[in-house]
Amino acid sequence: MCGISGIIYFNHIKISHKIISDFNDQLIHRGPDGHDVWVNEELNMALGHRRLSILDLSSSGNQPMSLDNERYWMVYNGEVYNFIELRNDLIQLGYSFYSDSDSEVVLAAYIEWGNDCVKRFNGMWAIAIVDRQKKELFLSRDRFGIKPLYFANTDGIFAFASESIAFNKLHGFKKRIHQNNILFNIRNVHGLEATGESIYEEIYQLQAGHNATLNLNTGEFYKYKWWNTLENRIEIPKEYNDQVLLFRELFEDAAKIRMRSDVPIASALSGGVDSSAVYCMINYLMKNEPIDRTPKNWQRAYNIGFPGSILDESHFAKEVIDYTGGDGRFLLPDYNNLLDDIVSSTVLFDNIYNSPIYPLTTVYGNMQQDGYKISMDGHGVDEMMFGYRFSIKDIYLDAVRGGDKERELLIQNIYLGLLPKEEREEQLQYLKNLTKVAHVEKRSLWERGIRKIGRMLSPSQIPPPDLWSFLEKEQPANFALLEPNEQMSFGNWHLYKIFHESVLPSILRNFDRGAMQKSIEIRMPFMDWRLISYMFSLPEQSKIGGGYTKRILRDSMKGIMPESIRTRKLKVGMTSPMPEWFSNELKSLILDELKSTSFQNNDLWNAKEILSFVEHRISNNSWTEEECKQFWPLFNAHILTKNLNG
Repeated sequence: MCGISGIIYFNHIKISHKIISDFNDQLIHRGPDGHDVWVNEELNMALGHRRLSILDLSSSGNQPMSLDNERYWMVYNGEVYNFIELRNDLIQLGYSFYSDSDSEVVLAAYIEWGNDCVKRFNGMWAIAIVDRQKKELFLSRDRFGIKPLYFANTDGIFAFASESIAFNKLHGFKKRIHQNNILFNIRNVHGLEATGESIYEEIYQLQAGHNATLNLNTGEFYKYKWWNTLENRIEIPKEYNDQVLLFRELFEDAAKIRMRSDVPIASALSGGVDSSAVYCMINYLMKNEPIDRTPKNWQRAYNIGFPGSILDESHFAKEVIDYTGGDGRFLLPDYNNLLDDIVSSTVLFDNIYNSPIYPLTTVYGNMQQDGYKISMDGHGVDEMMFGYRFSIKDIYLDAVRGGDKERELLIQNIYLGLLPKEEREEQLQYLKNLTKVAHVEKRSLWERGIRKIGRMLSPSQIPPPDLWSFLEKEQPANFALLEPNEQMSFGNWHLYKIFHESVLPSILRNFDRGAMQKSIEIRMPFMDWRLISYMFSLPEQSKIGGGYTKRILRDSMKGIMPESIRTRKLKVGMTSPMPEWFSNELKSLILDELKSTSFQNNDLWNAKEILSFVEHRISNNSWTEEECKQFWPLFNAHILTKNLNG
């Protein structure tokens, strides 16, 4: 796991060691263990690398890395977990290796199999390889975009980096806010990440499952999609019990190969089903069968609690620790440094979201302080198995439209089980109200906008005025969206879209930035491509049924995790207690910033109206969760624009 960068000048600018070092060193947080650059004056280009040592801690694993008499040069960020098997295949083909790193295997695989080598990889990556003979740059991003890769291609400059923050120091380039994109992103925090766009002008992303090539003579740039989950679905067992067995087999192997490491491994344990399943599976595997290349220290799990808040799940995490006999570390927010930590983490985040990433940087920061470099996490399940409330609402509407009363009641009961008891009566009425528009509104709640339908049906839940009404209007976004797939059920297509197009891409980005700010690599067994292809081959009823979401996961974990956690329904997640913070700990920060010249003079919004709205909420201590989720993206954007204009 690392930070990578590269610059090619096709204009009058001459590349230098200083130019690439300045660009590359913006990524120091991603790779504190070492750094180097490769400069080629003939091609007027350079590559940079910041190393976080995970596999082969010696200098043999350093990058930029070269093979074949320096014909090929590579910088690579990620992990290819099946590198041991690939290495053996390559040895059979006559290759020899001087290191024990996966990086050398990746480069050798490219030399042997070309661009299609990525189809053999099981892992997460952003790769850049220069072929000096062909005078070509090859770029690749993993199937689901777990690892980031940004690029600019303008005014005779082509540059790429692991994060957009690096472009603050790209020689010959002026980083500017893309007004339309940032306004779109403030209103729709999940809408931009998978499009290939960013909130900055002329800074783009290589999308998930894409490769690209750059002709180093002509500057011709070509990108193409190499992965499509729908084209990789598989034949599934007919019987549900057999489906459970296959899921368990895939999950076990996904967890097993992600334990390959030369450094200690920790886990982020929220206390929910997903993270608990990962931690319990690790414990089961490590105690019952040997795994190659695994560290002795893997038992510790980290949890952040918010005492007195519904967001506090530490007691659930403790149940998991007690059940496994593991080692738990239970953290609390550091209110002494809260303001500085939130601002600094937001600046380095360099993106827009609806809540601070502070809980993430706190958890992973404590891992770093304790000497860890890897965290095993449970991401990907919510988006594959109806883990969100809005997903349940969508299939509830579909059941109503289809006249399936039995399915309607089944889904209704599952939805109510996700909620705290005090919310259930009101939400039951909300579901009944939804039936009034079910036959009129054919699109999903997610596509239409949950907030818009919510206001129509339950205005008491969504207080006016709408903060977004104080933003300038953006031009309609023209981003390509996935077309409906008639071979999939409504529910499965909903999951496919939020997995590939909206929610999950943003979540993966958030956790990458939150963890890598603290030099921690996140590994995600549920994001194994074999498991994902399997999940999108399964029928809807294998994912939701029997009174539960995440049905097949829960059934596969019988006897491996505590029953109280395996059958737990309440959904919380790792986020911040914003209503409390906005009226208390963050009050002074918010008011000072809203009164600042930079906020008042920003032409993205009506500053006076926003200040009036916020002052009223703070004085009455009346923030709602919905208002906070509207306000934070706006405030997040202010912090970034202020820092950029500095």
